[in-house]
Amino acid sequence: LPIKPAPPVTIIFISYSPFLFLPFPIPLPEFLVLHYPILIICSCVEQMHDNNGAGLTEMEFSTVSEGIVKSYLNNDLSINWETGDLAGVYDGAGWREFEAQNDGPSTTLKGEALNASSYIALYPYDSNASYTSGTVKTTFPQVQIITGNCIAPNALLAVATSTDKTFTFKNVTSLLKMNLNAEDKIVKVELTSRGTERIAGDVTITISDKPGYTLENGTPSVSLEKEDKGILQGEIFMSVLPQNFESGIQLAFYNED
Repeated sequence: LPIKPAPPVTIIFISYSPFLFLPFPIPLPEFLVLHYPILIICSCVEQMHDNNGAGLTEMEFSTVSEGIVKSYLNNDLSINWETGDLAGVYDGAGWREFEAQNDGPSTTLKGEALNASSYIALYPYDSNASYTSGTVKTTFPQVQIITGNCIAPNALLAVATSTDKTFTFKNVTSLLKMNLNAEDKIVKVELTSRGTERIAGDVTITISDKPGYTLENGTPSVSLEKEDKGILQGEIFMSVLPQNFESGIQLAFYNED
């Protein structure tokens, strides 16, 4: 697919977290000039693993969100759980699948787990997640697929802990906001680090009040497209692991031609 050139870029950074630091202005490649206003928004987070176990009890957890959290967002960045959304709940013996019972800014997660004094939640649910000594390992996808409104549900990782059956979710990722014109017929956006940074792969989250992360088997780029390969238009969001890009980033926009 060809890269579509465009007029100069306007870039604004708003940080809600100390995790994301980018050089300003960001160096851009000679062959690509951008014209889409871009906004980076940050937050914090965590994650974990699944095991089969006996003695599971049906239970419910209520959800509370602080700031911009959860993978399905409205265009104004308000949170919107959807009925059927899946989160993982770790009960000390394994990861259990819990399902959102209603739409809205908060929801009830229902499923089965062992009775425990504390729990950890991971959104989205990952059957291959793992937990070891205060850290959770999951995967941050290289390809982000928009299936709903404006963001890929598999890409905005969020976690929470609970001792009272209430989860307050926090993010581990940042958001890159783009305003795309329908007439440009953009079907794919690709972000690439211009340095040695890796931005997708196996993520290990350290669980704490201010969780950190490390990345293994990483790749230097992530891409965003719609599930039906259709045109990206209006306000859309790419999820980005917050970090310092020493040499800047490169954004490429591909059109359907």
